[in-house]
Amino acid sequence: MTLEEARAIKIVDICNDFDNKFHEGMQSSLGFVVDCKREDLQNLDILYNFLINTGKIDSDIIVVRDFNNNFQQITLSNLKVIITELQGYGLNSFQIKWNREIAAQNATSIEELSLI
Repeated sequence: MTLEEARAIKIVDICNDFDNKFHEGMQSSLGFVVDCKREDLQNLDILYNFLINTGKIDSDIIVVRDFNNNFQQITLSNLKVIITELQGYGLNSFQIKWNREIAAQNATSIEELSLI
């Protein structure tokens, strides 16, 4: 196998690893795993904005489903924490993916690729 063939395989592996991260859920600081695909973040953000715009206050309890389909009772502040954590998780995941892709593109040997 040539270095270019190995590089192409490594890039595919990096992309697959990245995609899989979003299907595994994200551990929140609230003690449960949340769905973390882009549409999940959008849905939570829409829910947050709706609740703010309709006068919900932080003492009101909101029920959401976690990654494992368990119901979780959270507050408006908890919802904002989850949204912020999901944003950070997504941005960090992109940074990791891009850094690995750059390393793969700059690798000068198959052995170096295998360490990425």
